Amino acid sequence: MPGTYDWEFPLPRTHTGMLQGNGRLGLMIWGEGSILRLTLGRADLWDHRGGLPWTQKQSYGNIRDCLEREDEAQLRELFEETDRPEGVPRRPSVIPIGRLELEFGRGVELTSGTLNTADGTVTVRLEKGRRHFDVSILLDMDADLACICVPTGLSLPKVKRLPAWKWVGDELAAISFQPPQRFASKDATGWFQMLPVDPGVCVGYRWEDRSLLVGVSRGDSKSEAQQATIALLATGWPGSDEKLQRRIERWWKGYWRTAAKLDVPDENLAFLYDYGMYKFAGLTQPDGVAATLQGPWIEEYQMPPWSSDYHFNINVQMCYWPA
Repeated sequence: MPGTYDWEFPLPRTHTGMLQGNGRLGLMIWGEGSILRLTLGRADLWDHRGGLPWTQKQSYGNIRDCLEREDEAQLRELFEETDRPEGVPRRPSVIPIGRLELEFGRGVELTSGTLNTADGTVTVRLEKGRRHFDVSILLDMDADLACICVPTGLSLPKVKRLPAWKWVGDELAAISFQPPQRFASKDATGWFQMLPVDPGVCVGYRWEDRSLLVGVSRGDSKSEAQQATIALLATGWPGSDEKLQRRIERWWKGYWRTAAKLDVPDENLAFLYDYGMYKFAGLTQPDGVAATLQGPWIEEYQMPPWSSDYHFNINVQMCYWPA
């Protein structure tokens, strides 16, 4: 059964954070001191270049012939790696996006966070002197839009944008990526990261009263992706935190209505099941993309191990087992 679960700050590393996901966009929520960090990832942000090209010599007939003759050397020769042009990766990979840092200022301390698996809401508690504040983080399950709701009485944080280029720029430059392009306008602030042959990705954010809206879109050019992100921030915002939360709650209510209900007497095992089913929804949302090794939770500080790609035994047998 869905419940609430607590994390204690400091959460000093990306993968110690609380998770939100909608099958395509993922957030890892972590931080320490007065800085709340939101690592952004997209399961569909592929650099499709690289890999072994299929040729005529890799025909069914040739492969069968090698197997029947037990000619392992010839079989391996069929799949020898060919010379790659300069600036092309060895294999396709999902690309990291980066993170946003919210600096709440001197005297503010992040103390704890709570994930409500019933509706996907994350609440981060902060202290300033003797005062306590709750910051809510919402992720739309039908659009690549997140909302950070800052309560009255707490100063709005300064927002710092940190593209993944800060950590993996050298690796990306070696395979023909160009540095991200930053932008700031009345409609949104953010950055655009081009991909050499695939559509680029744009992160944009803006304040609506005390709510920070964050959208992530893709496009073949900076202009196209930026306009898509601005449109997402405009059309995805229903006008208030409450309306957005109700929309998200409806999605989760429908999900849990059809999920298997287990009453597990062991508290730790109950958490593993509940959190696992929660992550299953964030990994396999039907309107998202087929689950990769890491789904939408891609760290910003390195290229994802094993490219966050597709492995039959993992993606089918493990990612989708609750189905």
